[in-house]
Parts: sequence; C-alpha cells; structure tokens
Amino acid sequence: MKVLRALTRVGPAFVIAAVVLGPGSLTMATKLGAEYGYAMLWLPLLVAALMAVFVALFMRFGISADKSLLRHCADTWGRWFAVLCGVSMFYIVTAFQVGNNTGVATAMDSLLAPVLGGRSVPPWGWPVVFNVLAVTFLFAFKRIYTILERMMTALVAVMLIAFFANLWVAGPDLAGVARGLVPSIPPDLDWAVAAGLVATTFSIAGAIFQTYLVRARGWKPADYRKGVADAASGIGMLALVSMVVLVTSAAVLHPRGVDVGTAADMAGQLQALFGADARIIFCVGFAAAAFSSFLVNAMIGGTLLADGLGLSDDLNSRPAKVCSAACLLVAMGLAILIAHVPALDDADRITLAQAGTMLAVPLAVVASLLVLLHPRGAGVRPLGPVGKLLVLIGCGVLLAVTVRSVPSILARLGAMFGP
Repeated sequence: MKVLRALTRVGPAFVIAAVVLGPGSLTMATKLGAEYGYAMLWLPLLVAALMAVFVALFMRFGISADKSLLRHCADTWGRWFAVLCGVSMFYIVTAFQVGNNTGVATAMDSLLAPVLGGRSVPPWGWPVVFNVLAVTFLFAFKRIYTILERMMTALVAVMLIAFFANLWVAGPDLAGVARGLVPSIPPDLDWAVAAGLVATTFSIAGAIFQTYLVRARGWKPADYRKGVADAASGIGMLALVSMVVLVTSAAVLHPRGVDVGTAADMAGQLQALFGADARIIFCVGFAAAAFSSFLVNAMIGGTLLADGLGLSDDLNSRPAKVCSAACLLVAMGLAILIAHVPALDDADRITLAQAGTMLAVPLAVVASLLVLLHPRGAGVRPLGPVGKLLVLIGCGVLLAVTVRSVPSILARLGAMFGP
C-alpha cells in the first residue's frame, strides 16, 4: 500500500514541477550541461534536497505559529528588520520575474521570427502583453487565469515529456552520468550560472512563503506529514527534470561545443528525436514555463512585502495584490531595460536575473536562522539537534555560493552599464 500511495503522488508532483519549472531552471541546466558536461549533475540533487528540508521546516513553523513569519520578526527584532526582510524577498522575487519576462520574450521571438522573417515584436512588446494579462488576472477574472494556468501547465508537461523521451535517443554516457553524481567543481566554473541553478531550485523566498500558504489553507498538525510528502515529491520531480535537461545538454550540446545564447540553441537538445520540430516544442514549452509562474511568483513577493511593511499577511488582501502588481511592473521595466543591452545575449540576461537574486540571500539567511533556530514567542517548539544542523548546512551552502558568485554577477552588471 505504501508503494501505491507513493505512485499516486507522481502525477501531482509532475504538475508541481511543470508549474515551478521556469525559464531560469531550463537555461541554467542547459548551460551547465553544454559547458561542463556531466560534471555538475550533483548540484541540482543537493540543492533540491536542501530545499525540501527548508520547505518542511517552514511548513512546521506556519502550522504551529500563532502569527505570520514577518509579524514574528517585527514583534521580536523590530519592524525595521521585518521591513528589510520584506524588501529583500520582494527583490528576490522581482529578479526571478525579470527572468520570466526575458524567457517569454525570448521564446516568442524564437518561435515567430522564422515565420515573420525577423523579430516578431519590439523588445518591450511581449513583456507588456503578458504583464497586462497578469495584472488583469490578479484583480479580476481569477477563473480564467486558473484555466489559462492549466493550459500552460499542460504545454510545459508536453515539453518535459519530450525531454524524457529524447534522453533515450540522445544516448548519454552512463559512466559520465555516474561520475557527475560525485561532487566536484570544474576549475573554470562560471559561478553565476551555478548560482542561477541554486537560486531557481533552492528558492529561499519560496520556502519562506510556505508559512503563509499553510496558514491560508488552515492546516493543522495532522496535515503536516502529507503536506511534507507532497512537497518533497514535487521538489524531487523538479530536481529530476533539471537533471534530465542537464544530462541531455551534456550528451547533445557539449560534444559540439555549443555556446548557449538563445532559445533556439537550447532547443538543439531535442533534435535527436524531434528534428526540425524541436524548436517549436521547446519554445512553446519555454514560453509556457515563463507565464505559468508569472502570477504565483509575483504573489510571493507581494505578500511578503505587504507583511514586512505591516500592511497585511493575507494573500488575498488588497495590499498584497497591490504589492504583487508592483512586482510585476518593476520586473517588466527591468526586463525591457536589459533587453536593450547589446553586450548580453538572451541566456546571459536570464542568468543575470536568476543569479542576481543571490545578492539578497544573506539577509534571507539571517532571517531563516533567527526564525528557525530561535522561534521564541511564536508558539513553535524549538528544533532538535538534527534540525538545527540541517538549517546550518542549508544556510552555509547558500552563503558559500553567494560569496563565490558575486564577482561573476558584478562582472555581468559591469557589462550592462560599461561602455
């Protein structure tokens, strides 16, 4: 019976992976595979395991606490600290949203440009279209958005199935795959790309947001075990998909020395099975992956900012929606700005957006350490030694990647604003 129950979670887990998987995850996994072969295959596995741990711990806090997380921060360490945390989380989510904007524009241009004989719309066109839709759905037409999100999920799922099927035809080196599961760091590793993969898989803002989700759902301690199991299966599927994309890229693109810069370059992974249709399958799925997380992602940043400012901790409140709309619009503006930087290709723009979130990670780490290790006053039972050790390991990994990636991130920022 346990086996049957586990199998029933594969379907929902696949759907979760389809929703959470965005252009950042696909781009970072593709670039790591194309540039370093199988060497970094261990990374998505490690950070997914840490993400599952932090999701479980923040779920535990949300179920047990008698107040929201940032309200607890304000009551315990001062409103100023809660404001800083809210702004920090808003920044992290906005940077992810920049990647979503860039991803949808890249995919739509790659999909339609061959048909139209050039760029389909101006650089600002697709971000404006999709953000206008997202803001409209945020304040109205919720039912239509739900239907649209299901359609987007189905399109992403088609692309993911295509990757799984294509992997067999691509013929990866099984010995190389096995070696890639042993942690090692190439001496020429682009830490911005590695940080981008860490940020998209081990999303500290997403983990913290679990405290708000379980409160909104009215979960009780009896719901905890099932919730953790479902979340773990979804994160596990996300890690598996990232690993399949990385392995496919290592098998198909790495031997050719492909420099991944556009959606068309990334689509080359699927040519082994789908030939000329690979570009269409990939670009449709890539655009759907970007849009499927548009609104949900913005609501994470909006809710955390509203609570940090002391306005509301309710996902459906007017302050949370206004802050979510602000996240959408700020990210749109930044995406349009970097679209006009000739020194960066599409993959570089997405890399910069995803890796740039790491600049705000130190404050998120501090908040996580304070809340999870010292939950006094929130009505939450303290963690045991194992739980505390896992928190320290996860925070240590995030800080280490941040420190190593900052020079590469700053170099890319320099390329944006340099001569």
